[in-house]
Amino acid sequence: MFNQYTGGCMVKYALSMALILLLGTCGDRGAGPKTGRIALDVQDPAPPGETNGTVVQGVDRMVVTVLQNETVVMSEDLRYEGGVWLGELTVSTGSYSVVVEAYKGAIVKWRGSALVLVKGGQSSRVVIALTSTNQVPVLADIGDQTIAEGRTLTILLVGSDADGDALTYAVEGEPAGSSLSGSTFTWEPSHTQAGEYSVTFTVADEHGGVARETITITVGETNQAPTLEAIGDQIVAEGSLLTIPLVGSDADGDALTYAVEGPPAGAALSGSTFTWEPSHTQAGEYSVTFAVADEHGGVAREIIIITVDETNQGPELADVGNQNADVDKVLTIILEGSDADGDELTYSVEGEPTGASLAEQTFNWKPSSSQVGTYQVTFTVEDGRGGSDSQNVTINVEANQIPELVSIGPYIAEEGSALTIILEGSDADGDELTYSVEGEPTGASLAEQTFSWKPSYSQSGEYEVTFTVEDGRGGIDRETITITVKNTNREPELAAIGDQTVAGGHTLTIALAGNDADGDVLIYTVENNPSGSSLSGAIFTWRPSDTEAGMYQVTFRVEDEHGGQAAETIVITVKSRLRRLTNHDAEDMSPSWSPDGTLIAFQSNRDGNWEIYVMDADGNNLRRLPNRDAGDGSPSWSPDGTLIAFQSNQHIYVTYANGRNARWHTNSGGSPSWSPDGTQIAFQSKHDSNWHIYVMDADGSNPRQLTSHSLNEKPSWSPDGTQIAFQSYRDGNWEIYVMDADGNNLRRLPNRDAGDGSPSWSPDGTQIAFQSKHDSNWHIYVMDADGSNPRQLTSHSLNEKPSWSPDGTQIAFQSNRDGNWEIYVLDLQWE
Repeated sequence: MFNQYTGGCMVKYALSMALILLLGTCGDRGAGPKTGRIALDVQDPAPPGETNGTVVQGVDRMVVTVLQNETVVMSEDLRYEGGVWLGELTVSTGSYSVVVEAYKGAIVKWRGSALVLVKGGQSSRVVIALTSTNQVPVLADIGDQTIAEGRTLTILLVGSDADGDALTYAVEGEPAGSSLSGSTFTWEPSHTQAGEYSVTFTVADEHGGVARETITITVGETNQAPTLEAIGDQIVAEGSLLTIPLVGSDADGDALTYAVEGPPAGAALSGSTFTWEPSHTQAGEYSVTFAVADEHGGVAREIIIITVDETNQGPELADVGNQNADVDKVLTIILEGSDADGDELTYSVEGEPTGASLAEQTFNWKPSSSQVGTYQVTFTVEDGRGGSDSQNVTINVEANQIPELVSIGPYIAEEGSALTIILEGSDADGDELTYSVEGEPTGASLAEQTFSWKPSYSQSGEYEVTFTVEDGRGGIDRETITITVKNTNREPELAAIGDQTVAGGHTLTIALAGNDADGDVLIYTVENNPSGSSLSGAIFTWRPSDTEAGMYQVTFRVEDEHGGQAAETIVITVKSRLRRLTNHDAEDMSPSWSPDGTLIAFQSNRDGNWEIYVMDADGNNLRRLPNRDAGDGSPSWSPDGTLIAFQSNQHIYVTYANGRNARWHTNSGGSPSWSPDGTQIAFQSKHDSNWHIYVMDADGSNPRQLTSHSLNEKPSWSPDGTQIAFQSYRDGNWEIYVMDADGNNLRRLPNRDAGDGSPSWSPDGTQIAFQSKHDSNWHIYVMDADGSNPRQLTSHSLNEKPSWSPDGTQIAFQSNRDGNWEIYVLDLQWE
């Protein structure tokens, strides 16, 4: 960059410690040789890029001469080769005079970071004198500072000068108390100098060059801990009051609180005042710390030693008090002393009566009859260190007085009842009394003043008993009384019965058990007994029917011959085994359980024609299968529950469980029964004019006759599918028969001489339910699968066609007990 001044120009060029100078010229193109001075301002960085050339008058070479302090340092020619002037001149920083000789036509360009002569001229030369200028020093960045009161801030100033000049540092606006030594600034703000301070730091070279930076110093306020005025070690005697006033101060004027650490027992600090009156057991040295604290956490402490000097405390003799003594009775006085210092104590007596003695702390005297009167005695206790305590005691000796027993009088007691007599005595001398008894009955006892007796039931009669009171000094008083024991009747006892539960159709038996300690004859009675029940002697029996379900409150009583009695009221709960599922004016018959136990199919003429109906197992949700306008009956579920076989006008049909798509299987058939695997149907048929048991495939094909004798009906498959039970009249009486599923191995279950029919296997195959007219009424029975152990389940007449539930817990059947055929379910859990 070129600026004219004093006939010359200024070249600004960036260098560090060395100046690399390729020729720089300036002048008026076409003019003659001139001499000028160039001021070189050293700075960084160098001028960028390459500028347009500047034409200088000259020929094909230049001569550069450098003078330092008028002395030639170096001279060098610049040579023009290949269209470029070559050559370099390197000098140190400082003040120079540079003479440049050039010729017309020379062209100077900036190339990179140097001035380069790129073309020579002709004719006159130009002489330029170059003098370097001073470079300003640099001050390293300081930045704002923060310091707390009472802390030292140190700032190290760092300057630099490209000319290598010596540097000096200064500060302007410095806070009070701060200082600058060389290049180091230090300051410790006092506790009153919180705030912000603007301070300027400068660095200067020896040629007037200056650099400066103004910063802000922020001083944060800090708390000053309080001070505690010296206390010093303390000495106090046992039993004396020590008072220490605590005095604290705080430069910040904060409110102060005082505390004590490790105070002895009994010491106290109230506000700033410590007080302590050591007890006589606290002699010794105590390290105690006192502290004062301001509201900002500042604390000052002092640890002192408090020395407690021991002092002797005189012993004390516990109050003895005046005493009364009786003739021939030992008076004992136990002397009790105490010493706060724990000294060993000794006891003594003065003025003691004849016969009296003091052994350690125990004074004993047994006055004789000749020593009745008043005596003054002094008791003393000493601690061995000069401390003592004495008491004067008056002992009054009196003659013995006989005790008195308060009148008791005669008593009347009853067998089995406790008799208690409290003996009461008195003694004018205050003697301790003892009581005794003579002639006491068996079982009686005397404990101190209490006489106790509970006569047994064999101890009626009169007893003479003597009670005595004694004072221990020969004084005695006694009384003889009569105790009359009356005979008492003992109530009989009735053994616990407890509430009872019975199912309808079952017999409840209760054996009453009474006991009488007197051996009396006992009589049993019952109150509020249900209709049909009876009590024979001590045995109560009742067989309620299923219609008598409910709860009955019954009272049983036992009485002896003297009016004594015991009773117990119980609740008898009758559980009904029966549930009536249908209740219609029409006839509902032939129930059949679905395989899953949730439904029951049956036949009914409630719509004027025999049809198949299905209801839930609890009797709800009744629905009729589609009306076929025919006599449908004897429904039987397939094992998978999807189909129902039934008879209709002496034919066998199979329909879906919803009644749709009924299909004819055979004519002249009835009472269908599915095999457990669902592949076959057993049925009765009069195909050859006699009723026989047949089996056909489930699709109605392949019918085959299993029986040969006439009158065989109501087939029922065993759960395992290996047997078929049925009813037959072949022996002139309806009986239950069982045969293998192929018709072989026929056997009659035991002949009962009654009409048995409609067999139904239990799900586990161990039992068979059937109907029987064994007692002239049709009832539902159950027997073991071999025909043994038959037992009646129903009580009312006209009960037929049993059907086991799949889980074996219930049997559905039809009953005409109410004058109309209805479907019932019998619960077997009571059987």
